[in-house]
Amino acid sequence: MEAWLTYSWGFGLTNSSNNASRQKFLREMANSLGIYFKEGKTAGELTVSIGRGLTQRPISFVADLLSNAAALPALYDGISLSSQLLDLVKSKYFFLQTSINRLQQGIVNLRNAPISESDIASLEPQILSLNDRLRNVLSRPELLDRIRLSQSSSLIGGLANLREILPASQSAFNAKFRSLGAYGMITQVLSEINQLISAIGARL
Repeated sequence: MEAWLTYSWGFGLTNSSNNASRQKFLREMANSLGIYFKEGKTAGELTVSIGRGLTQRPISFVADLLSNAAALPALYDGISLSSQLLDLVKSKYFFLQTSINRLQQGIVNLRNAPISESDIASLEPQILSLNDRLRNVLSRPELLDRIRLSQSSSLIGGLANLREILPASQSAFNAKFRSLGAYGMITQVLSEINQLISAIGARL
């Protein structure tokens, strides 16, 4: 069952050249989360469909996502980039496949967690900086071929730390999320991923 909701904001998803790239990103990100929307009858009006996968999400989540939020879109961009990096590591180091699969489930849990813009607004600069570093590594996959023994130990340890912060078990993740809060959990994740990138040897 789908619920169609209508919002009116000045931002909207109109065809403003200044907002074109942001609008495209928001559409793609929203669709990947199960949110579908169409233009309203007037400028700045959106009709939003929340599918079954989002029945647990508060309306404020949709408002955050489709308004002028900055940290939240950056976070979901970072989650996507982090998953791509883990896929790259997994393709290079088969023996890490099981542990990375568990970590990727933890990342899915984070993606589905009830995080609002206000929870993480102050983390926007750190998230954007990390996203730049992630793109740098993804554009240079050969870095993984140059990892020395000391670096590989740091890489494996970093992955273990991330699995501790982002449990694959939904119940364990929920308990960790309640304990740390969105801000605390994401702060720790940012720190660990930055250290992973340093272990790989990327500089930015």
